[in-house]
Amino acid sequence: MKRIASILVVALFVAGCDWFEPKARVIQPDEEYAVENPATRPAKSGDTDSRPVPETGPAKAAGSTKPDPPERPITTTRSSAQYRIIGKSEIVSAKMLQVNDRFITLDKVLRPVRRKLTEAAAGVGEKVFRIKAMEIISSEIRRQIKHTLLLAEADNRLTDAHKKLVDEKVAERLRQNIAEMGGSKAKLDKHLRSEGTDLATWREDLRQALLIRSYMHDRVGKRIIINRRTMWEYYVSHRLEFCKSDSVRMQIIYVPSADFLPKDRRPTEADRRAARSKAKARVTEAAAALARSEEFDKVAKKISAGPMAQNGGVWSMMERGSFRAEAVEETAFAQGAGKTSKVIETPNGFYIVKTLAVQRGEQAPFEKVQDIITEKLRRRQFEKLTYEYQMKLYSKVTIVEADQFVRRAVDAAVQKFYKRS
Repeated sequence: MKRIASILVVALFVAGCDWFEPKARVIQPDEEYAVENPATRPAKSGDTDSRPVPETGPAKAAGSTKPDPPERPITTTRSSAQYRIIGKSEIVSAKMLQVNDRFITLDKVLRPVRRKLTEAAAGVGEKVFRIKAMEIISSEIRRQIKHTLLLAEADNRLTDAHKKLVDEKVAERLRQNIAEMGGSKAKLDKHLRSEGTDLATWREDLRQALLIRSYMHDRVGKRIIINRRTMWEYYVSHRLEFCKSDSVRMQIIYVPSADFLPKDRRPTEADRRAARSKAKARVTEAAAALARSEEFDKVAKKISAGPMAQNGGVWSMMERGSFRAEAVEETAFAQGAGKTSKVIETPNGFYIVKTLAVQRGEQAPFEKVQDIITEKLRRRQFEKLTYEYQMKLYSKVTIVEADQFVRRAVDAAVQKFYKRS
């Protein structure tokens, strides 16, 4: 009779998201809510400030950097949450997961992760698939519990007027998506079914997402405070985010060695040497044409095998580090606008580059990026406050989770998504 709930601790993110994209994108339950503990989340690329977001309420000063308590790990022991051990006679334990007075069904768990399960089943044995399915399903169960907790709060605390506004937004989005399907409700439903859902389920998913977003903005939105000092501190500690890199616009002739390899058999080392010699001869022909003052774009169209050959070899402006052949890019920067290089040899082939324009990088002034910084800080504070609120909910939750439920979900995934050879 071991039936103990697992503590499932992850914060929820509902701010600033597009909850339904155009072109009938399917909204799945709890699709946008998950965020890690903001205090322990790894820094993203360009985010060099690893300090936790200061809380602006009365408990901390605006500039406080006191770290948050660590997230509680997943555990199978009793803690501050309430648990109830259930017996084998309770059939609901194998078919549903109970969170307080609400239930999560097998279909509700499997539907949002159908694509992940399909991909996990490709090219592996059933035993390996079961292991992968267990990981995917366990993660989705955690997401569903978070979703259920916040949805219950939204249902209980939002006013009827609030809910009416949400219903109006759902109806408006439905009209928009029907219009995008040529005005056919039947076509929209068919499209949704091809995505593993249906019109009624999609509508309810969207309604729940909007209810939670509305409730969380109402709950914590007023506690978000952004001032000029915190904006300036962010700007100073994240200067690279607001520094535009050097950029260059190039015109390129490219002759790859691979174009001269035999196509009907596996190339030998001798074939590769011969191909490289032919490629060099071809690019030398292009260099000679340029030396005779032939126009670069005409030579590129005639000789180059690069992706922009039919555009005269002209590439759009790109930041330093964007072009795959580093030697070509560095030559373009070094020689300056209006200059044409000699033949440049690389492991893949041969290039000639003409520099059309160079733009040097510069730091964007603080005044021009304040709106960007405000949105970043607002999002970070919202994540932190939402996480703290979800932890309070979790300290009082009762979860009834049977081992049979997870096993049954994995069995169902095998039946639906695993194709035996």
